[in-house]
Amino acid sequence: MAMQRSAGRGVQYGAALALAYAGADAGARALTDDLGKRFPEVTMVQFSFLPTLRAKLAVHSGNVSEAIETLRAAAPYELGRSGTYRWTALYPVFVRGEAYLAAHRGSEAAA
Repeated sequence: MAMQRSAGRGVQYGAALALAYAGADAGARALTDDLGKRFPEVTMVQFSFLPTLRAKLAVHSGNVSEAIETLRAAAPYELGRSGTYRWTALYPVFVRGEAYLAAHRGSEAAA
């Protein structure tokens, strides 16, 4: 569904996130890039969805400092919700925790 141009941003975000967690980084990156192009002025996409996806991909490639830095943009928005998709609110927090764990910074991951 997310590969179709008619897929909503929440569906596309969920698909990209699932691909990223499955290790299918090329597919996740393609959906992430498309999401950014299709929704350049949507705050939740630009400041929550994209930073989360890019950070998850950075963790996979071993760039944990890049992941942590990328998620700084999401901090003011990370507990907000996008329309009916309430599940999106904590993914920036979760991915940040994963990045801190990958960087061996457990106390910051716990926070």
